[in-house]
Amino acid sequence: MNHKLHTGAVSPAQLEKVDLMCNLPAQRSTNVSLFAGMVFVAVALCACVGPGADHSPVRGQALEARADSTQARLAERISDRWRKRLQTARIRHESPGISVAAILPSGVQVTCAVGYADQDHGIALEPSHRMLSGSIGKTYVAALAVQLIQQGRLNLDRSAIDYLPRADWLLRSPGAGEATIRQLLRHESGLPRWVFARDVMQSIVNDPKRKWTDAERIETITDRQLLFQPGEGWAYADTNYIVIGAVLERILGEDIETLIRKRILEPEGLYDTIPLNGQAVPRLAQGHVVTSRTFGVPTRLLKGGEFTVNVQFEGCGGGWASTPMDLARWARALWSGRHHGEALLGWIEEGVPAESLGAGVRYGLGVMLEDTVNGPLAFHDGFQFGFLSSAGYYKDLDLAIAVQLDTDDLRAPGGPVNLLLQDLATIASFEMRRLEAPRGL
Repeated sequence: MNHKLHTGAVSPAQLEKVDLMCNLPAQRSTNVSLFAGMVFVAVALCACVGPGADHSPVRGQALEARADSTQARLAERISDRWRKRLQTARIRHESPGISVAAILPSGVQVTCAVGYADQDHGIALEPSHRMLSGSIGKTYVAALAVQLIQQGRLNLDRSAIDYLPRADWLLRSPGAGEATIRQLLRHESGLPRWVFARDVMQSIVNDPKRKWTDAERIETITDRQLLFQPGEGWAYADTNYIVIGAVLERILGEDIETLIRKRILEPEGLYDTIPLNGQAVPRLAQGHVVTSRTFGVPTRLLKGGEFTVNVQFEGCGGGWASTPMDLARWARALWSGRHHGEALLGWIEEGVPAESLGAGVRYGLGVMLEDTVNGPLAFHDGFQFGFLSSAGYYKDLDLAIAVQLDTDDLRAPGGPVNLLLQDLATIASFEMRRLEAPRGL
């Protein structure tokens, strides 16, 4: 991709090219870069005593202390190796900052932040800094939809128009009402991307305070054709989740941000995850803009603590900010089966081929799926002005991990952000196996 910078008009074809790159977790380079940097490690330890163990207070405390010590050493080894990987990557690619979090099978939490939250002012990046998480927000919307399916209030095989019969804006869009809930959640509707419509990006850049409604978003594609008939192809589009969000609001009678806060974020304890519904986000790292300059976005997303462009536009397509630890907690809850129950994982992860995301990648109900060297990976990537994110869960390892960068430079570090996530997961997996291996081997 040509990253030459300019602030002039951008064609839909150019936008398509960049946005596609933002969602290509599997267009991998076979050369995995070495990464490193400064580390801030937070370890939460838990241990249990087996049924045959001595339950006396003294013996129990000794076993617990030994387990704590072992897990602490494991976290230190992982963080040491992460530090080396990330520092090399940050220097080589001039990436301002990288923040990583993982939850290991034992419940140990490891965080690592390197570089700067704001390189202009020399502010160090810390694990507590929020970043815009982009399309990972689709996972909250999909999870809410699954809740309603469990309750019998939403049917995967009914059309969107069945739930929004009076939505003129939906009726006027090309086939938006004909697609089923399942097709919308899996990007099989054929709907074009609304952000590529004429003048949309210009409004996003020039009107930071505009409050986009679902009707306004969908009305931008009223003069466009379906990419294919519903169910006859696959094409990633935020438009699908805009329609899903409108359906959920109609059924439950509240706005989507309130619904996700009450039904997803608060029950899971995700208090560092908040919607992009204002001009500022507390503890937000500076967004260092590189790729998005092509759209006319300034080199810094924040000025005086407020957004320089509109970020509210994304809505159900991914309008949230979070921390890597909150993303890792959510990945573990969602894709381990704890949030909905393991019985539902089969059809949530019944994916369809998504070849534009890479060979072998599939897309389920708000989830990207890939078979990796570490086993099956359920994940989702995110792109927003000034930020890159990826969060995933390795089923065979019971490992949840998330990584965020405060740059949207698609060249750093070494390719799509999911490549970095997979590399860091491999490091964690290796160290976990070392801990479990019998001595002498």
